[in-house]
Amino acid sequence: MSPTMLENEVEGVVVVDGLSVPGFLVPETACASCGSQLVHHDTFDARFCPSCNVWLESRCADPTCSFCSARPELPLGRS
Repeated sequence: MSPTMLENEVEGVVVVDGLSVPGFLVPETACASCGSQLVHHDTFDARFCPSCNVWLESRCADPTCSFCSARPELPLGRS
């Protein structure tokens, strides 16, 4: 089941099934697995699929990276 997504460009957030994520819908993109539109999460500077709840970029190798070091396993924090 695809999540409900609403982009609020003024506030710079995407609301995914009621959860507010800082970022934006990535134009003209789709998940290779499910076809859902992708979201760019500003806090972690990474794209994810809200339907599959997976990151589409790997963490970098720098343990002090402010983006990757704090990134949770799942973008939406639930399985």
